[in-house]
Amino acid sequence: MRLPAINLRNHNVCVDAAINGARQEFCPMRQITAFFIDDAGATAVEYALLCSLIALALVVILGQIGTQLSAEFSEVSSALK
Repeated sequence: MRLPAINLRNHNVCVDAAINGARQEFCPMRQITAFFIDDAGATAVEYALLCSLIALALVVILGQIGTQLSAEFSEVSSALK
């Protein structure tokens, strides 16, 4: 059994491995750095936060309207009796 070669490239520990017959390089520090630099998912997070704030506002507003409508219907019901 042959161990993968370990070398230093750009101060990152990289591992060369043969996966399914193809040589691939695995550099965990590069992947972590790229994850923090990449901002492609930031827009999706912003939209999710915006949607959650809108949903929260709707729940609060509709809750207040529901309470007021319930009071109105109770008043109408008691007036009809």
